[in-house]
Parts: sequence; structure tokens; C-alpha cells
Amino acid sequence: MRYINTLTFTFYLLDTAPELDELKQQSIDATEIWKIAGNHRSGTVNSNRIKIKLSYQNAIKEATSNADSNFNDL
Repeated sequence: MRYINTLTFTFYLLDTAPELDELKQQSIDATEIWKIAGNHRSGTVNSNRIKIKLSYQNAIKEATSNADSNFNDL
């Protein structure tokens, strides 16, 4: 039950944070380039993909944390 609530909350969070949309698109683009390049687990293409993916994930965590603290302040 908790997982569904978290998923729903994250959905609304992502819907209201346009800066996350840009990071998400960058992550998708990097993954597509990585697939075209042959899905290698090493090299600059993979390093770039992982760097972008982690920055997107960290931005989601930060936005979730900020939203939690703003909600708790109410």
C-alpha cells in the first residue's frame, strides 16, 4: 500500500516540476544513443549515460525531499 502512495506522489511531483522534464529527456536521449552504439558497459557513451541518469535520479530525490518538507510545513 505504501508503494502505491509513493508512486502516486512521485507522479504528481514529476507533473509539477518542468525542470525534471528536461533531465528526463536528456536521460532518454542518452540511453537511445547508448543503444545505437551497441549497449557497451564501458566507454564514454556509457559513462555519459550513467552520469545523466544519476543526475536525473538525484534531482527526483531532491524534489521529493523538498516537496515532503513543504507539505510537512503546512
